[in-house]
Amino acid sequence: MLLTISDLAAQAFQASELRAAYLYNFAQLITWPSETFSSPNDSFLICLLEVSTENQSAMAKLDARTYHDHPIKVQVIQDLSRASECQMLYTDGRHGLSTQRILRTLDGLPILIIDSSLGAASAGASIELIEVEGRLRWILNLDAIQDAQLQVSSKLIEISRRVIGEKR
Repeated sequence: MLLTISDLAAQAFQASELRAAYLYNFAQLITWPSETFSSPNDSFLICLLEVSTENQSAMAKLDARTYHDHPIKVQVIQDLSRASECQMLYTDGRHGLSTQRILRTLDGLPILIIDSSLGAASAGASIELIEVEGRLRWILNLDAIQDAQLQVSSKLIEISRRVIGEKR
């Protein structure tokens, strides 16, 4: 079967839409420390670090959603200096930064780091999004999530493709 350029573009669009849905659902299954939000009106900030335009477009639609009554705001950042303001950081592996550099910069902060780079969870990212047999799956790094002072739902652990570490 031959795929046309429009078929490939549609597949990329669908994968981006799915990634955005996964990010939203991950947020619903993770609990941030109570001091994360100083007021009920504070936004839940999802930062995108040098991601593809398809992923940016798809994730921008999350702006209309909420996280536990906090409006979600999606922001594209060009460097790590602004990432400390985020509750969630997503990168699709198109950046020139290593996962280790991202982790060193954000060490100890309550930020869920989601990375689509191969081996990202093993390198210390909270969640690695992977494609398996044409389907989007994830590897969960419990140690990284707990080190970031976040709590993860047992449901998310149960449905993960693979889990690194143990729940403390």
